[in-house]
Amino acid sequence: MIRRQLLGILLTSALIMVLMIPQSIANEKLVEPDGSVGGVFVKTIDGKNIMSYPISDSLKQFQEKKSKMAELHFQYKQGLVQKEEYLSKLKDLGASEDIIKAVSAALPFRNPSIKLNNIQPLASEQNVIIPFWQMIQDNSYYCGPATAAEIIRAKTFTSYSQSDLATPLHCTTQGTPWYDGVEGSGYPMEDTLNSYCNTNNYIPYGTTVTASGFQEKVIWDIDNNYGTAGDAYEVSGSNHLVGHPTNRTIYHWFAIYGYQNSGTDILYKDSVAGCSDISWSGNVPASSSMNYTTLAGIVNGRGIIW
Repeated sequence: MIRRQLLGILLTSALIMVLMIPQSIANEKLVEPDGSVGGVFVKTIDGKNIMSYPISDSLKQFQEKKSKMAELHFQYKQGLVQKEEYLSKLKDLGASEDIIKAVSAALPFRNPSIKLNNIQPLASEQNVIIPFWQMIQDNSYYCGPATAAEIIRAKTFTSYSQSDLATPLHCTTQGTPWYDGVEGSGYPMEDTLNSYCNTNNYIPYGTTVTASGFQEKVIWDIDNNYGTAGDAYEVSGSNHLVGHPTNRTIYHWFAIYGYQNSGTDILYKDSVAGCSDISWSGNVPASSSMNYTTLAGIVNGRGIIW
């Protein structure tokens, strides 16, 4: 009788432990390959696990407002909105005087199909942040610090070491996380760029990225003289940045500094070029251009800090 009771107790205890294990696992934070934590799985697209990350109500409101500004700006660039109406709507959206001053200098795209006196326009529509220096990442996992250093230097003309920037970026041997929720907004690249560029303009766009949303936001950034931090999520067998081996999955930060052909092609710097710690760095150019649709697909699953 006693043996039966002991056996019953043991079986009950074992059952409780089995039931408790999944719960304990569920409570653990999933650490992703780039060091991101706090994400919730949403779906799989093109071989990528699309995660959703927390965002505050205030940041969500700012995202919506800034996205409307970028969309309006792109409409103006296409000649769909007159300048007076464009500037008036920007004011209604709460754009700062600095932003209005910057974008008021922007001109609509020229239509290459239009000829004046039978003369084709001399140049494609483009805008590039000048100067914008490519910086070789100091080691195999410092693409985040190198990207931040490039963007900060172009905006402030102040150089910071990659090791100094690695701290606020929460960079580890896994790399710089898209989101880790440790402090500030929870997005280390956003917080670092805002802090070192002395602004509050930078916010995340992701993790589901559309081609049109990506294009509008990059053009808005460049026309406002802000570099954009792209976070590539390259899946084996799919599109990769120029020179990256396509037979492996890579997480990689890179800096966007311009566009050409009326925003069809996006210009970016790649800190892998020249990095002796990366065996395939010799195949990677310091500067490249890529169609906006392709590049939007590459950052889909992570996104951009713009």
